[in-house]
Amino acid sequence: MRIRVEGVEVEYDSTPALRGVTVEFEAGKVTCVVGPNGAGKTTLLKTLARLVAPSRGAVYIDGKDYRYYKPRELAKLVAYVDPHVSRAIPSTVFEFIATGRYPHQDLLSAGYSEEDLLVVDRVSKELGVHHLLGRRLDQLS
Repeated sequence: MRIRVEGVEVEYDSTPALRGVTVEFEAGKVTCVVGPNGAGKTTLLKTLARLVAPSRGAVYIDGKDYRYYKPRELAKLVAYVDPHVSRAIPSTVFEFIATGRYPHQDLLSAGYSEEDLLVVDRVSKELGVHHLLGRRLDQLS
């Protein structure tokens, strides 16, 4: 999946939070967003998850304007986890990673599918947290 951001601008109460941001995130790569406080990192991530609407510019996922994805369809591609909420809910690293599978699950099924388990295993290894799967988030630094 490739994400392209073109000239995105976001304002909060007429105060610019992002100005003309243009960036491309390559498929298969882990990308870090870094910058000083107030630089717009969180605003950019919330914009990518369609939690904040840009006042100008566009976001494309695999060439398609992300405004045209249905919510469940977009949730299968992009997720945003508020760092304050994720620490407040007592869950394990496994459960936290598995929340990314919710849009892929049948609403009537209980538990995790074999595919869910394989994805959590693969992702945890890619992120180097496989050894922490059984640990609770609120017990990690």
